[in-house]
Amino acid sequence: MRYDVLIIGAGASGLYCACRILSESGVRLGIIDSNDSVGKKLLMTGAGRCNLTNYDMDPRYYMTDSPEMLAGLLRRHDENAALAFFRDELGVLTAERDDGLCYPATFRADTVVNAMRNYLIDNDADFILNTQVCSISRDDGGFTVNGSLHSKTIVIAVGGASYSLTGSNGSIIKLAAPFTGRGDLAPLYPALVPLKTLEKDITSISGARAYCDLKLYEDRRSDKVLAESSGEILFTKYGVSGICVLDVSGYAVRAMAEGKRPVLSVNLLKMSFPKARIEVETNLLNFPDRSPSQALNGLVRDDILAIILDRINLTEVRHASDLSRTDIDNITECMTSFKLTITGSLSFDNAQVTNGGIMLSSVNDQMELKSTRGLFICGEALNCNGICGGYNLQFCWSSASAAARGVLSCLN
Repeated sequence: MRYDVLIIGAGASGLYCACRILSESGVRLGIIDSNDSVGKKLLMTGAGRCNLTNYDMDPRYYMTDSPEMLAGLLRRHDENAALAFFRDELGVLTAERDDGLCYPATFRADTVVNAMRNYLIDNDADFILNTQVCSISRDDGGFTVNGSLHSKTIVIAVGGASYSLTGSNGSIIKLAAPFTGRGDLAPLYPALVPLKTLEKDITSISGARAYCDLKLYEDRRSDKVLAESSGEILFTKYGVSGICVLDVSGYAVRAMAEGKRPVLSVNLLKMSFPKARIEVETNLLNFPDRSPSQALNGLVRDDILAIILDRINLTEVRHASDLSRTDIDNITECMTSFKLTITGSLSFDNAQVTNGGIMLSSVNDQMELKSTRGLFICGEALNCNGICGGYNLQFCWSSASAAARGVLSCLN
């Protein structure tokens, strides 16, 4: 079978790239996937509601080797362009929340998957499902896939290594190997993933949640902040999770791979030390005859407060009035910088996205691999991953749109 373009991977970026190509040209297009249906991982995004994008789009919310190139991609096909294509070409109305997150108006991921699949059916795309791509090689007319499928151009949109049951199994490493050099590929690590911690005192509060400000330091002795976030933290038997933890997890995993021992500093009061100290001291002065835990339980939930007091050896103090100024400083320090040493993360199967892949700097602004004419990469297969909130899907849309332009330019 011969094609003008073969897209490997029927996930978010692969489907969107195919739709963008067929919206501008009636080329012979095939889309290959190892699953028996398309968009399996996309169906899981946003807890099944599909957070399409975010109106606060900025390269600073991503990990990548080329922020400058990323900025150009996001600028050329931004959130407005993506939403307009979903509305005008695919018939998907969208809804914006007060926090700037955008969803399909149905708040259902299958709406998005069905819209793209039906559009491709309408435009005569071939779906080659239940097919694992084992090889890509050059031939006189372009490329040969699995020894029998021939195409003038190829788009690799296989995703990373997260949620392997959906088909994202790290195959980008094998598929791209014949065309890439040592400097073209960044190692694959889990990102947007729960973290394991050294401290075992938090296992007693597994399931507890708290709103906090979060900073990730390179190690316990360093002042270097690798990443920061805000939101809800979830304490677990193995460590911590929650959106704010997921947002910094990629930096933690990469730091550990580099031999560092990153540390989370959790500000449970979401305020500066001086302001927090005033609040702590005020409560202690207002309730001098209560125990410290009773005097302070309006600031931090009881179970977390018990761990704080235990960490600074104040569990035996009977009255708030017995605390010294140093004790008050230590309580405040622990409330505003509750330390957790990171020892690892859960596996790729618990990670929402992958950090690593083909270096963004190894492709041109049309997502064509610089070393190989006619071979394009888009989506999570590239070394670019964002925080929670529609950023990873927006990168799929932006990079897939760029790849579509590149394919059409190559064919013309």
